[in-house]
Amino acid sequence: MLRRSLSVVFGRRTIACKSCGIELQNKIKDGPGYFVTPQKAIRPAAKQLELAKQLLYGERLRIEKQLTGPDRNTLEKWKELVPPSCKRCMDALHHNRYDTAEFPEHTLEDVGKGVPRDAVVYHIAPLWQFPMGLDRRVLQSSKKVCVLFSKIDMVVQRPSHMPQDVGAFFQSLLYHDLHVKITNFRFFSALKQWNIQTVRNALSKESYLLGGPNAGKSSLINALMRTVVYESRRLVSSKQSSATPADLPPKAHLDIHSAGVSTIPNFTRQPQQYDIKGKIIHDVPGYRTSKSHTFDFNSMIQKDYLLRLRKSDSKTYLTKKYTSINGTESGRCYTVGGLFYYVPPAQTINQVTRYMPGDPQKFQSIDKGLEVVRDVYSDRWDKETGSHPLAEYIHVNPALGDKNSFVRHVIPPFQGTIEIVMRDVGYLRVVATGSFKFLGLHEIWVPKGIEVSVREPLTDVFRTTIEAYRDSGSVANVAQMIIKRPYISSTYPMAHNETDPLAKMREMYLERTASNLSARRLMNRDPLELISQKQKERVNLYWHYCW
Repeated sequence: MLRRSLSVVFGRRTIACKSCGIELQNKIKDGPGYFVTPQKAIRPAAKQLELAKQLLYGERLRIEKQLTGPDRNTLEKWKELVPPSCKRCMDALHHNRYDTAEFPEHTLEDVGKGVPRDAVVYHIAPLWQFPMGLDRRVLQSSKKVCVLFSKIDMVVQRPSHMPQDVGAFFQSLLYHDLHVKITNFRFFSALKQWNIQTVRNALSKESYLLGGPNAGKSSLINALMRTVVYESRRLVSSKQSSATPADLPPKAHLDIHSAGVSTIPNFTRQPQQYDIKGKIIHDVPGYRTSKSHTFDFNSMIQKDYLLRLRKSDSKTYLTKKYTSINGTESGRCYTVGGLFYYVPPAQTINQVTRYMPGDPQKFQSIDKGLEVVRDVYSDRWDKETGSHPLAEYIHVNPALGDKNSFVRHVIPPFQGTIEIVMRDVGYLRVVATGSFKFLGLHEIWVPKGIEVSVREPLTDVFRTTIEAYRDSGSVANVAQMIIKRPYISSTYPMAHNETDPLAKMREMYLERTASNLSARRLMNRDPLELISQKQKERVNLYWHYCW
């Protein structure tokens, strides 16, 4: 039984790919939506053996089936009910074989054409990437917008650490920065099935899921289905669902109706619709939310590591120990796989915890790290046999052995602990230890096309928010937190040879806030005097996030 899509061409309904939603065809092998008609395997010997078993042990087999579940023949019949997928999706899902040209990016304008003006939009963004992933165009649209933060298991160890009160922080922040009034926030993990029931209760009668690639939209739909298996359906029209036998077990039912999920960005190609216990959900393809050109992960990162990076789970994110790194005059740096280089100021002692897969390495300088990357791929070593002593720790391709491939991001001054977030890569927690003394600015060198932001540690922010909110039971107290100081900031990209980054940062800060003078802070204070003394509370000088 084949699922039929909503699209109608010349009066006939077309068959759509179960995984990505594109119209299927079997005429043009290299064309989009090509699929191979499944052929049922013929096993005459197995068929004769099954007949003999039925004749000899029929009653016994019937009782065993009741106790152990369906037999192979029944499972084969259930598999025949699963709608087909196109060859692109089959190769990507089952063989990790794909061509990035077949996964083109979408824009908000592209996907927005299918969203009605009066629609209720649920904007999905991974919590660990905050503030990146939230799109001001969606937040400031005329539509009714709710925010769903996904993948919270990358930030907290259990759902109880993420109470609903935390929404007061995001409500106050978005109102302060973007002047939008959004009061509906939910936090979930599809992988762990955390707070899925809460999300389902928050959905409207008809909902549209909007977010970037790999934000977790399709995963959320599957998690919602698992809460009400037999009341969930993949729709073939706005009012009809694909028919399935009533005696299907839960797993078979989910196999037939579930959404296609992959770690490959831009996997979903066409909108797909689902009925979750009477609530209609539109799964819209992910669109590019990045402000600049995107980084080509497939050509710059080794494929095996890229798979690990995209499949990171909470064990990767929450069970890592910190690495100590002392800043030096030569620019000692910290890296994971050669994908970035964190450089602390000279004479400082820092603890760095990575929230991404891979083992960290320290080099005397960025130039030394880049030299190792080039050396790994040189003719002196056989990369496949791992002859170079550091080959197993390098996860990037030769192009990232060139310093010109990196952008120097200078981090605004901070006191205590910060988190440095790299879009689609992971984040670092940096703790400045020892007695407080300003000795310079921290930097992180990241490949061109990867966005970077900094924030105060989310768990600390959440704890402060909960205390402020519960003391008064009002969002007003939390709003005062936001007014007092910024909690998030963009970094300051600078020339590789910039010798006075603090002065350059002030200049860039004034440019960024030129159209919003109310965002400027502490302009009448001497910056060096301000950051050279330990403050009772963070001041976060020159912190400003460019939405």
